[in-house]
Amino acid sequence: MGFVGQVATSWEDEQRTTVRLELVHVLPGIPPEVRHALVRLLVIMAGEAGVLRVVTEIDDAALAGLGFRPATGGGLILHTDSQRAAQVG
Repeated sequence: MGFVGQVATSWEDEQRTTVRLELVHVLPGIPPEVRHALVRLLVIMAGEAGVLRVVTEIDDAALAGLGFRPATGGGLILHTDSQRAAQVG
């Protein structure tokens, strides 16, 4: 199988502790589980790289299922340390 989707991120701070999820895109006809898997992989890779938070302005209710919560000032935030704990448990 070839290309099915992509995510795009940027650094939110100079210390590189926060990543901003800018884009999540899957091709038409691709199951929604693939979109979920792309974001989940991003979160895992970010946590392994030492990132503490992933933030986004993307309005997608499915992100709550991955642990994203409303952030102070708008948008969504996910603390990667809570995701590591969930993977162990």
